[in-house]
Amino acid sequence: MSGRGKKEGGKGQNREGLSRRQLIGGAAVAAAVVAIPGNRAEAAPAAAAPASAPGADRWVKLRCAFKDVVMDGRKMRLRAYNGQIPGPPIEVRPGETLRIRVENALPPYDSTGWSGDHNVPHRLDSTNLHIHGMDVRPHLFEPLGTSDPLSRMIAIRSGEQKDYVFEVPSNHPPGLYWYHPHHHGSTVVQAVSGMAGAIIVRGAIDEVPEIKAARDIPLVMQDIGLFQSEEDPNLWTYLPKQNAIWQTFGGNVTMYDPATGKTNPTSLRGGFTTGDYALRYYLLNGVPFFRETHNPAVPQSPVPAQMKPPRIRMNPGEVVRFRMLNATSDNLMPIVVEGHVMQLIALDGVNFAAPRAIPINGNGDGNGQVLLASANRAEFLIKAVSKPGVYRIVQLPQTQQFLDSAQKTICEIEVVGKPMDMALPTALPVSPRNYPLIDPSEVKRIRTFQFGGAFPGVVNPYVGIDFLINNMQYQETAVPTVVNRGDVEEWHLVVEGVHHGGTEGHPFHVHVNSFEVISVGGNPLPPGTIQDTIWIPQDTIVVIRMKFQQWLGKSVFHCHILPHEDTGMMQNFLIVDAGADTHHAAAMHPAVPSGHGGHGR
Repeated sequence: MSGRGKKEGGKGQNREGLSRRQLIGGAAVAAAVVAIPGNRAEAAPAAAAPASAPGADRWVKLRCAFKDVVMDGRKMRLRAYNGQIPGPPIEVRPGETLRIRVENALPPYDSTGWSGDHNVPHRLDSTNLHIHGMDVRPHLFEPLGTSDPLSRMIAIRSGEQKDYVFEVPSNHPPGLYWYHPHHHGSTVVQAVSGMAGAIIVRGAIDEVPEIKAARDIPLVMQDIGLFQSEEDPNLWTYLPKQNAIWQTFGGNVTMYDPATGKTNPTSLRGGFTTGDYALRYYLLNGVPFFRETHNPAVPQSPVPAQMKPPRIRMNPGEVVRFRMLNATSDNLMPIVVEGHVMQLIALDGVNFAAPRAIPINGNGDGNGQVLLASANRAEFLIKAVSKPGVYRIVQLPQTQQFLDSAQKTICEIEVVGKPMDMALPTALPVSPRNYPLIDPSEVKRIRTFQFGGAFPGVVNPYVGIDFLINNMQYQETAVPTVVNRGDVEEWHLVVEGVHHGGTEGHPFHVHVNSFEVISVGGNPLPPGTIQDTIWIPQDTIVVIRMKFQQWLGKSVFHCHILPHEDTGMMQNFLIVDAGADTHHAAAMHPAVPSGHGGHGR
């Protein structure tokens, strides 16, 4: 048994000490109503005050701890950075050094009974830090930037702290990035309890006159997964006992017994889940806008409940820059801004050469105006229409995952007040780190990675379901993929049909370097579509190209459905110098780039 299965029908660290006066913690949680230019009330929840200080070095302290709140009339025990959900936003500029101290104040967790298999959730009190999407040195393994294939993942235990130092390249793309925990085995429990925050890299695009004139509004979306506490049924939290697994289909909790090879029922209220939760909320900048509850009658369709959405006021003809982050653990979000053309300017922190005008309601393919898988970001401009009224920012319904995802109103735009006629930009400064674009002739190697699994689980009986890449579970000290620094590679990302373990789509994410998306299902994407995370639909091949720039070391790529990642759908890769005297040097093979939408500079 497992919490999920097939969907019917196949649907070397520099340990530099930081003095106490150099460290700056986050400010207090911001109020839900903040002042905006023109002395109008901005009813959208505000992002918290930045945790970073100005200067050539940015000093940040992030303290991880439980946070007790009351939400929707329920007592909850969540996890937070600096007592804030989302965590405090961090700002940095290209060429600066970002120094982050992570302090772990989470209480000790009892992992007695853990088998030692890293693909079984464990040590929920251990954490580390990933700054997602930024082109910085590898930072998941000890010591930071290591090239040792046998290195172990960083684990900051309860009561410990660790200093991270990131040199931000001088040509780093300005845009929206984010941070979250990435300790294998505890990632999703911490992230789906509130531990995530935005990073904004400032740069040339912010000086474009039409963009500089626009209000800049972050929209950080998170999910909070909850079960009743084992100690207090009136307290909702996510703190599963070691080896306890929530069964979506049965609505109960089981444990695997290795002595008998059987999965046995328990009287526990909650367990680790790869499916739904007893209760889940969706938050915008820390304020709930949607609720789901477990549905015993139709387990793969949680009972939806729209809550009162936040509201943003805009004058007719006003232009606003929205930065949208899908920081949910497991929800694909096709986004539409009702009644408005979306001027899409960036994906995953990398802006285009010019805005892309996405028509009202998108292209009619169900993907909305922009499709955001978990971890994706979109930056777009909206010029308010002339007709006063209330227009929603909506996630369209989708059934591309194990769980059906109902339509959600994320927030509302109220167009009201004195008309304006703000201008939209026609050209944007591109990042020299990503331009000129890769020419197909530069591709030196083509690789294929297939995302799949098995239900019931064969190699992961504790969880009850297998999540695999190229038919392999994650191994901490294995390095199946070795690439050369400076090389360009083309990767084919595959999710096959239900008979080949492809029961749903998967969002692919790679650390260290972004990639250009060449095609999805054989359909070419516009040149310059540069991302770090891409949704791979079921029965689809996605073709990407990337250049391994600047950094050496051991890192990972994985599915960014966090329960999948935590239970095995991840692999290590190693970036080495070509010709290095090591048996890990990448083999060089001539490659013929895919015909799926190839393009030149």
